Amino acid sequence: MCQYHFVSRIRRYLTWNPKLEAGKELWILVKNITKLTENKFIESFQKREDKWNLFLKERTKDGETGKSHFTHKKLRSTRLSIKRHLLYLFVFEKVNFEMPNTDNALEGTFTALKNSLKNRNGMLKENRKRFIDGFLEA
Repeated sequence: MCQYHFVSRIRRYLTWNPKLEAGKELWILVKNITKLTENKFIESFQKREDKWNLFLKERTKDGETGKSHFTHKKLRSTRLSIKRHLLYLFVFEKVNFEMPNTDNALEGTFTALKNSLKNRNGMLKENRKRFIDGFLEA
C-alpha cells in the first residue's frame, strides 16, 4: 500500500475537515505519514488509540428496533484500516534498495502501457503477452 493511496482511503472515512476531536487528531497523524518513520507513526497511533478507546466503543440504541450500534462508525473504520495496513505502509524503509513511498512512477508506466495497448486492440492474447513483456523490458 503506497502512502498516497492510504491517505486517500482514510480521507474518504474522515473527510478533509473532521468535526470530532478524535477524527481531527487521526487526520493530522495520517496527513503527516510521509514525515514520520514507522516507529514514530505506530507510537503516535497507539497514543491516540489509548486516548480514544472508550469514545470509539460508545454505542447508540435505535429507538424503533431496540438494537444498538456503534456511534462513531467511520472513526472505527478508520482505526481498523490503519491497523490493517500498518504492515505495508513502511515497506520502503525495510528494503535494501531505494524504493519510493508512493507508486506514482509505476502509474505513469502503466498508463503508457495501457495507451499502447489501446492502439493495438485487435491483438491475440498470446501476442498481447509478448507485447507487454517487450514493453516492460524496454
